[in-house]
Amino acid sequence: KPDNIDGIPLVTYPRYQSEFDQRNPLGRGGFGTVFQCENALDGSQYAIKKIRIKSQLDLDGKVTKRFSQKLHRVLREVKILALLDHPNIVRYCK
Repeated sequence: KPDNIDGIPLVTYPRYQSEFDQRNPLGRGGFGTVFQCENALDGSQYAIKKIRIKSQLDLDGKVTKRFSQKLHRVLREVKILALLDHPNIVRYCK
């Protein structure tokens, strides 16, 4: 399993799993689902957009071109979300 695709590092253990308790889904869009989450340390409530894409390998075990294209679209979405600056928006976390 590759640790990066086209130079994009793949996260294997996100902060999300260790720092937040996922509660209810709030909405779904083209790139993922927004969940109500609670911070495991202090109980603060957050709405977190969870972007998920599954790896697609060809018969030779290599990443497909279609998956690579999806990954680039998701990365563009993450970069756009990272530019948002508002007191009620939590910064992007891996």
